[in-house]
Amino acid sequence: MGVHVNQTRLRMKIVYLDHHVLVDQSGWPIIKALSEAEEIRVVISSWSIREIVQADQEREERAAFLESIRPLFVHDMLILQRLETVSFLNESLFGGTRIPFSMFSNTFADFLRMNFFVKVPSGYSVVDYFRSEGSVAGDIVDMGKNEHVEARRALLADPVGARQGEDQINHVQMATLIPRVDARGQPWEPSDVAEILVFCHHRRRDLLRACPAIFAEDALFRVRLRDQRRKPKTSDTADLFHSVAALAYADVFVTADGWANDRARETKAAIAQAGLRAADVLRSMTQLVEQIATLRKPVGN
Repeated sequence: MGVHVNQTRLRMKIVYLDHHVLVDQSGWPIIKALSEAEEIRVVISSWSIREIVQADQEREERAAFLESIRPLFVHDMLILQRLETVSFLNESLFGGTRIPFSMFSNTFADFLRMNFFVKVPSGYSVVDYFRSEGSVAGDIVDMGKNEHVEARRALLADPVGARQGEDQINHVQMATLIPRVDARGQPWEPSDVAEILVFCHHRRRDLLRACPAIFAEDALFRVRLRDQRRKPKTSDTADLFHSVAALAYADVFVTADGWANDRARETKAAIAQAGLRAADVLRSMTQLVEQIATLRKPVGN
């Protein structure tokens, strides 16, 4: 979707599993087999980990399973969006080139350093984190995320106001995503920040096409805005971060939550209508196995 990244998916599918699928032990043998055969690489997020750690009885067992399949750790939605914004501005406003970035960390230790600025030993694992009950990294869902989602939730509760204030909504979002310093590491002058925000406003369409996670969130928000029968819920927070990261940077998004799955499918369709790619959206591991089996078939059969 317009961002140059280090591709990990040349030989296998990058598969984002939601919490319900990930903790269903009946599906573990399938996940394990597909992972060991290098047909899939499971990707999880901080929200996945947060949901698992809330289960007092099974969390170490679940953590151990995660370690056994060597998952990728996708960076948080807001961090992905900031990386995309920096890359877009460097090319489109500052006359440079796109800045390549990795959307994933291969180890949990690198993931904590990248997303939460927490330094841990290189071998620090998800199991270690669960045994410490999060005391090393604190709550990996930080206030920035909560504030972001609360603002979105308030807008969903007032769809008319959201439509009328769309430009202001986009302005506030971009103010949190533009880099805090210039290429020399110096803070921007207020006038520079204003100029960048004006540029982002006038080039909104180009920005969306160049920034997969920003586009996915924008499209998902519009899809949710159309569903006026459903009142926003606390669970929408996790759904937002799961869906945006998965749609933007995974090959397949498996979510067993009916409402979230339907909204993700609608969002994928909106992204495809713009001529861009998004993850396939499936409801179960059974559907994933069927898709993988189809890919195995020789051409012409």
